[in-house]
Amino acid sequence: MSDQLTPTAEQGQSVVPDLPKPTLPKDIAATKTRVDGLWSAWGEVEQTPELVSLFDRQTPLDPGTDPKTLLQQHGYPPRTRIDQLQFENWRATLDPRFIKDGFMYLLRGDNPGLDGKGFYSRPYGYAKKTTEQLTHDLQSSREVGYFLYANDVFLTITKPDSPSIAQELAYKQSQVGGSSFISATTNLETAVAGTGNQATPEERSQYEVYVLKVPVDSVINSNTGNRFGMNETEYLIPDYVASDEVVAKFPRDQRDAICQYMSDLLGVSRQDLGLTAQQTPQG
Repeated sequence: MSDQLTPTAEQGQSVVPDLPKPTLPKDIAATKTRVDGLWSAWGEVEQTPELVSLFDRQTPLDPGTDPKTLLQQHGYPPRTRIDQLQFENWRATLDPRFIKDGFMYLLRGDNPGLDGKGFYSRPYGYAKKTTEQLTHDLQSSREVGYFLYANDVFLTITKPDSPSIAQELAYKQSQVGGSSFISATTNLETAVAGTGNQATPEERSQYEVYVLKVPVDSVINSNTGNRFGMNETEYLIPDYVASDEVVAKFPRDQRDAICQYMSDLLGVSRQDLGLTAQQTPQG
């Protein structure tokens, strides 16, 4: 769409003069170059169709491909534990109702067929960086936003929410998404709604609800509370959820079946899953 204040060549000379683009200070330009370099592994991923299929949530993975073996073959590091991260004022507070034998059981709504692939953060899949590695590779929390979203404002205008790189990465996952954590929840309606990605109604109608089984040392609660008005009861898992950590899946409209599964597994009630007394599971 052409700018109405800027006539085309056929209309005559533009009424808006061409202004030179502002030049970034040398230190910021150097920072961008360094931070951009953290995505250098993308070249390898791009040339490896199996990795592209594994990390893309809409592309089927060859049935003969084992995700864990594939990742090992390409040198992907193990997942970050929460105790490897230094948070400013954030402590893990996990709901004991969803913990059993050292694992936390969580829900995630997403595209169908991902139980054979698992879930991977963008930095882990495309940059081959764990959350713990990023806390060393990034020099300050101000660089987090630029690393994730490639927008200069995070280096020039926008202030980070925390001086802790780990905390900024976690906060950005809850606030925007696309960070180095995987989002999950104990709230069934949040899981049914699916991820925060911009899916079409048709795509969302095909979503499935996955039950995840993750070691408690690899889970932390979101510290945003209900700041964004969504009552998500969100939990964050660094880097990835492996395919063998997906223990069940259901069509998104099978609330009754999901409630029954979680009740049999953990003894939790519909209310524990975030359903009110007025909400009757369907399906």
